[in-house]
Amino acid sequence: MAFSPFLDNVIATASNDSLVKVWAIPEFGLTESLGEGDELGNLVGHQKKVMMIRWNPLANFTLASTSIDQTVKLWDVNLEKEVFSQTTYSSPWDLDWSHDGQLLSSVTKDKMATFLDPRVNRYCMSISLNS
Repeated sequence: MAFSPFLDNVIATASNDSLVKVWAIPEFGLTESLGEGDELGNLVGHQKKVMMIRWNPLANFTLASTSIDQTVKLWDVNLEKEVFSQTTYSSPWDLDWSHDGQLLSSVTKDKMATFLDPRVNRYCMSISLNS
């Protein structure tokens, strides 16, 4: 789960069913549980369990996700659309944005760190973390 850095009441969730969902917490709080059909959006594209999600710290409605399907995806949440996908050689275990939101990094099970420049939708560097 991750809170939006721009909208205090918006969260994204990752799940075993391969979906990333975006939810809005009502202005005066929850009076009942949110359930199927209450989400603001569904981000569909992963084939297996979604492991991690991270909002871009400077670009509103931009979310990244990783899955055990060995992909890293970049989403336009407003349009509920995948804007970039990269297959990795093993499952991504971690994901984070640089503080200025210009680079997205992921670390995979095989100890590779990769860096994506979402402005041009391409990977710009990989580093082996093996000793």
